[in-house]
Amino acid sequence: MPLALILIALVENANVGPRWLQIALGATLVVARVLHAWGLFSSSGVSAGRFIGTNLTGLVLVVGSIACLGRGAGLW
Repeated sequence: MPLALILIALVENANVGPRWLQIALGATLVVARVLHAWGLFSSSGVSAGRFIGTNLTGLVLVVGSIACLGRGAGLW
């Protein structure tokens, strides 16, 4: 998770994409972490909350990385 926070800070600092992108990444990360925590408290094994939370965190990492790479390539 710290990597996702650093990536969101990089997206914000570099003014990558529209402003709503930063807000969407942050909101998605908060929802992902809440779902993951809920999944941990609901059962000790595999749960839907943990699965969805982990995948949403991965989505934040992928979208943020693509945005930063696009900024580095001069696309925006």
